[in-house]
Amino acid sequence: MSEDRQVRQLAAIVFTDLVGFTELMETDEDRAREIVRVQRALIDSCAGRHGGRILKEIGDGMLLMFGSGVEALRCAIEIQQAEKDFRLRIGVHIGDVVIDDEEVYGSGVNVASRIEGLAEPDGICLSRDAWYQARNQTDLDARFIGKKHLKGIREPVEVFQLRFGKEVGGQAPLPDETGKPPGATGNRKRIYALASVLVLSVMAGMYLVFDRFAVSPPPSEEVAVSPEPDGVRPEPSIAVLPFADMSADRDQDYFAEGLAEEILNLLAGIDGLRVTGRTSSFAFGDKDIPIPEIGQTLGVAHVLEGSVRKDGERFRVTAQLVEADTGFHLWSERFDRELEDIFAIQDEIADAIALALQVTLKAESIGTDSLEAYEHYLRGRKRIYRRTHDDLERARSLLDHALALDPDYAPALATSAEVRLLLSDVAYGDVPVSQANSAAREELNLALELDGELAEAHAALGLLAYHEWDLDTAQGHLERALQLNPSLSGANHWKGLLLGAQGRLREGIEHRERFLTLDPLFIANKSNLIDQYRRMGDYTTAEQLFDRMMENHPDNPLTWGQKIRLLMDQGELARAVEVAETVLEEIPGHQVFEEIYYRLGEFGRAAEVADERGYSRLGARVLIEVKGAEAALEQSRAALEHGPLYDAVWLRLIDGLVWAGKHEELVSMVDEKGGLSGPLEDRVRHFNSFAHFLTALATAEHQLGRAELKQTLSEWRDRLDMMNENGYGAPWYYFMESCYHALADDRAQALEYLETAMEAGFREPLLARHPAFAPMHEDPEFEALAKRMVELINVERGRADLAPLSI
Repeated sequence: MSEDRQVRQLAAIVFTDLVGFTELMETDEDRAREIVRVQRALIDSCAGRHGGRILKEIGDGMLLMFGSGVEALRCAIEIQQAEKDFRLRIGVHIGDVVIDDEEVYGSGVNVASRIEGLAEPDGICLSRDAWYQARNQTDLDARFIGKKHLKGIREPVEVFQLRFGKEVGGQAPLPDETGKPPGATGNRKRIYALASVLVLSVMAGMYLVFDRFAVSPPPSEEVAVSPEPDGVRPEPSIAVLPFADMSADRDQDYFAEGLAEEILNLLAGIDGLRVTGRTSSFAFGDKDIPIPEIGQTLGVAHVLEGSVRKDGERFRVTAQLVEADTGFHLWSERFDRELEDIFAIQDEIADAIALALQVTLKAESIGTDSLEAYEHYLRGRKRIYRRTHDDLERARSLLDHALALDPDYAPALATSAEVRLLLSDVAYGDVPVSQANSAAREELNLALELDGELAEAHAALGLLAYHEWDLDTAQGHLERALQLNPSLSGANHWKGLLLGAQGRLREGIEHRERFLTLDPLFIANKSNLIDQYRRMGDYTTAEQLFDRMMENHPDNPLTWGQKIRLLMDQGELARAVEVAETVLEEIPGHQVFEEIYYRLGEFGRAAEVADERGYSRLGARVLIEVKGAEAALEQSRAALEHGPLYDAVWLRLIDGLVWAGKHEELVSMVDEKGGLSGPLEDRVRHFNSFAHFLTALATAEHQLGRAELKQTLSEWRDRLDMMNENGYGAPWYYFMESCYHALADDRAQALEYLETAMEAGFREPLLARHPAFAPMHEDPEFEALAKRMVELINVERGRADLAPLSI
């Protein structure tokens, strides 16, 4: 193309975009096309009246050009105020446009299109250059919403939000060369008064920036506030996004995230303020998502964002407080500091926000005078959240370095202990749990000696006690951690595990639902919440939660693991194995595989999975089918040497003993451990696990004709009644009821519960010789149900292209 066919000129550029057009095209294409036609007629008419013209249609958007910035804004306002049954976003910018015979392009076009994406539906956003031309128009008003890093644009752009119609009031001043409104300064040791001035100037005459957060306005002031639905104000809430690393080498991301995390923890100490957990708020760190969308996803009224730029021994931190539903920047500040002053800056930022929120913030300390120790601590913390073995090992090394520099650094001690627990062989590593617990306890005791109110230390002690099944101690530490920091995700998650271990299913669900509002993207909480709804048999709610997991974590194995369990619970074994082998094929030994293959009667494949992990999740029964009783029991006995976590390994052995018919050995082992009235329960403390243990013990005692059977059945009945009171309704619960009644010689109830379990989806390929039903193995009705069980499994085997099991 020859250059003489190109025209380059400076122009006011308007970019429009239809809201919700893509979704409408999918549901009503004719309606969508009609809206595009009506939109073009409206925009063409408005542009003509203001000396502009349409340069190009881009999908459902329009690119317009004007010779005057004022006329461009007036046209944009006219478009938005026109009566129409569709909604638009509009962006306005002054910049270069290159026009040739076939295309319209230039940096001005790119900026206008990016600014449009920042506008609310029915709103208008504009650049500093566009607002500069219109700032003296008394009937035009705009709010400065900050410097924005726009995709594809090298330098940040100062963006304003145009106010029109009933919103028009006094003019918002242009920011100075720092990008802040006049009056914003840095380098103050404490910035209470400064924050107050900034807050009031930004809101231009409103009583307070944070009226929604106000405890109560002074009697002499009347505050005009749009009422919330049903007259309820939203609770005070904020999310802290990870600060952006703006350093030249982009090598300070750990420092930027660490700074934001420390501020998050400080804000969590504000009474009456709900602070979104780290996992959820940090999920948006590297995503180009508008603040209103983030606020809606996290359910918060305000968002704190910022950036860090390091240059030699100096750094600059900027922080902005944003109203989530509008995207307005309500407070901003810049802090220029020497590197050695980093420990003070977090308090300054949090204090300024606390002032705006009209609440009192506790004084906190970073805990060390060593900048290098702090740096290694932050690097270690960043690794922990990834939860892979390699990242945890790297975190271990970084925290060791931090503690070598400052052995009395309490937060690093607590975090080091947490990593030790996560690297134990009952979590993500291979360190014997007893060894991990011992090392962690030593560090946590020292951390609490140094800082008795360190929330992270109490939380880690709660996890340690949970590992040892000292549930009362675990509860005490976790409750204390949450008193000190209600937003602490680890403590909230581990408390949910604790409630489940105590059989408090309803309380556990209530706690996890509250935690879900606090940290909606914390995947482990969603996963466990699905588990709890599955235990209730509430598959509708569980499926809804799965859909939410899919939206945010489509590639995480936890997400698909829950889908597989939902399918298994409802008897859809073929679909479960299809999902497992398709989605999780690259995750060797994933815990769902063994159970799927077992339920389908594929014992050899189930045993292979058990061998990969070194133990059988279902107990020794699956190994007995493939390797024989002695080999299976030898492997289960060896597992007892791992440490005090008997809840898992001991149950595998007793399950194997009862399926191998070694009833005397099982009963003798229980007697040696003190029986039901002795310390046995200290070894199998999880509520559900102990109920399964009682099944095995009652089976052995029934076979041996032991008088102790009566006591065991009584204890078992109490557990089942508590399960019923807590809402348990999963198929395996009905199967457990059936086992109980079979051993209590209540034939009718045993058959009724067994049929209920089967109808709900429970599948047991070895039902015909299940030890708990030994008293009924020759009962014709039981034999018929066992035959029906195999038929149901064979339906699924056929769908999975497997040969049928013999009946």
